[in-house]
Amino acid sequence: MKQRLLVSSIIMGLCASLSIGNAHAQSSDDQSSDQKKKETTELQPVMVTGSLIPRAQIETATPVVTITSQDIEKQGFKNVYDALRSLPTAVGSVQDSQFTNSFTPGANTVALLGLDPSFTLVLMNGKPLADYPFLYNSNSNFVDLATIPNFLVDHIDIVPGNQSAIYGSAAIAGVINIVTKQKVDGVYLNYRTGGYTDGGGATERLQLAGGHSWGKLDAIFGIELNNQNPIWGYQRKYTDNAADNPTLHGGPPVAQRDRLLLDAFTGKYDDPGQATCSAISNLFKGDEAYRTRANFGSYCGSTTGVAIGTFLNGVKSANGYGSLKYQLSDNVQLYGDILLNTTKTQYNVGGTAFWASNGGGIFGAEGGTVAYIYDIDDKKLVRLQHIFAPEEIRSEADGAVIEDSYVVNVGARGSFGSSNSWTYDIGFHRSEYDAASRARRLLTDKVNAFFLGPQSGYDPFFAYYPAYHIRSTKYFGAITPQDFDSISDFVRSNSETYTQQLNATFTNTDLFSLPAGSVGFAGVIEGGNQYWDNPVDPRIAAGEFWGTGGTSGHGTRDRLAAAAELNIPIFSMLTADVSGR
Repeated sequence: MKQRLLVSSIIMGLCASLSIGNAHAQSSDDQSSDQKKKETTELQPVMVTGSLIPRAQIETATPVVTITSQDIEKQGFKNVYDALRSLPTAVGSVQDSQFTNSFTPGANTVALLGLDPSFTLVLMNGKPLADYPFLYNSNSNFVDLATIPNFLVDHIDIVPGNQSAIYGSAAIAGVINIVTKQKVDGVYLNYRTGGYTDGGGATERLQLAGGHSWGKLDAIFGIELNNQNPIWGYQRKYTDNAADNPTLHGGPPVAQRDRLLLDAFTGKYDDPGQATCSAISNLFKGDEAYRTRANFGSYCGSTTGVAIGTFLNGVKSANGYGSLKYQLSDNVQLYGDILLNTTKTQYNVGGTAFWASNGGGIFGAEGGTVAYIYDIDDKKLVRLQHIFAPEEIRSEADGAVIEDSYVVNVGARGSFGSSNSWTYDIGFHRSEYDAASRARRLLTDKVNAFFLGPQSGYDPFFAYYPAYHIRSTKYFGAITPQDFDSISDFVRSNSETYTQQLNATFTNTDLFSLPAGSVGFAGVIEGGNQYWDNPVDPRIAAGEFWGTGGTSGHGTRDRLAAAAELNIPIFSMLTADVSGR
C-alpha cells in the first residue's frame, strides 16, 4: 500500500509539473482567452444544507462541511459513520459499537462540538430519520448511523453549530444531511474487504447498484451486504494481559479479583488459601492462580481476564434501496424512494460477567438489602465477588441485538410563477426503527442460593447480616455452562420508534431586486408526529434478575412548524441572512 501511495504521489507530482510547464508555455492570447472564460463562468444554484434558499455554495456564510462519495472511497472509510467520526467537529466521546456492553451496543453515532448526540439533527435528503429505539446512555434519543449504506451516498453536508432557527430545536449542535444519488447509469458490482495485521476486525462488503432512464422515468436500485468480525482483547499485545498496564511505582500487575472475600472491618482481603485457588487453576486459559496485592492481601485471580472481551462487536447487515422519478411535465416531477435495513449485532461480555453479594436480593434481619454476609467458617463479615471465566459460561452470557428499519419518501417538486421564479417541494416522509435485544442474565434468587447455600442465622456482631457456610458452597469452585444456564434466563426487549411528516417548501431566489442583488426567500410548513415505545422486561422491574436494570418509556409527539428565511444583499461584500421558525 505504501508503494502504491508513493507511486501515486510521484505521478501526481509529474502531472502537476507538466501542467505548470504547459501553463508557462501559453501565449498571452491564450491566457487572455482563458481569463475571459473564467470571468464568464456561471456557478449553478445548489441546495446548501446551511440554508433553505438554493444558491451557489460559495455565497453562503454558514460554514458547511461536505464529504463526497469520492472522499469516502478515497480515504478508505468503510461506512458513513467512519467518515463522520473523522471530522474535527466530531470531538465528543460516544458510546458506540466499540463499547461492547453499553446501553446501545448495536448503534453508531457522533457528537458534534462535544454535545450529546441527541442535540445533532440527522437528515436524509432534508428529512429527519427515526430515533434509535434504545436510549443513549439510558437517558436520550439519537439517530443510528449504522443503517446508511455507502452506495447510496452522493455527499454528506455537515453544518456545526446551532441551526435551530431553520431546522428546529433538535439542531442545537448542528445538522448532518445525507444526500443520496439522484441518477445512476448502468450497473456496477463492488466487493471490498479489509482487516488488521494483528487479527480480528476483518470486514467484507458486497455492493450491487445501478440505474436506468426510460424517457421521463429514472430508476435507481442498490443492495449492500456487510460483515464485520469482532476484535478480541487477546488479539492485541497491549490488551492481552493485565501485565501490559504499568502500575504505580512500578509494582507487579494487579490481577483481576476472580474469587474475593473483602473484610468489612479492615477493608483487606480474607485469605482463601493457595489450595483453594489451585483447584481452579485451569480457568482463564490456565492463568488462574493464588495472587497477592500489596497492602490488601491474597485472593484467587488472573491477568488474562481483560483479553476475553471484545473491543469491536461482530455485525452482519443487509441494505436495500430503490428510487423512482417521473417527469410529469416541464414543471412537475414526481418522486419516491425506499431504504430498507436489517442488522444483527453480537456482543461478547467475556471476562466481565460476575456475581457479587452487593448486587441485591440478600436481605438482613430487618428485610433490607445488604452488601455483606457473615462467613461462619472464617468468622468474618465479608463482601463476595465471583467473576466467571470463559470456561464456565462460554458464550452463554453474550447478547444480541436485531434491528430492522425502513425509510420511505414520496412527493412532487417543480416550479411555477412568471419565468418559473418559484420552486416547491411537497412530500411525505416516514421512517421506522424496530430493535429486539436478547441477553442471558442471572436470576437473583437462584444465583444467591447457588453460591451461598442455606442461611444459618445472622452475624454475632449486629444480628442483622445473614450467615452462611461459604467454604462448603460452590462459591470458590468452577461452574459449568450448564450450571450457568440453570441460574439464569433471557432478558428480552422489543422496542420501536417512528417519525412521519408532511412537508412543503417554497423558494424564490429572486423575490425582488436591490442595488446589491436579488433578495432570496424560502418558506417551510410541516406537520407530523413521532412515536417511541421502549418496554422493559417486567421481571427486571420486579428485581428477579440479579444486578440488572433497565429503562422503559412510551410516548408520542405531534408537531406543527413554520419557518421562513430571507437572504438580503446589503452591498457586494455583505449579505444578511435572516431566518425564524
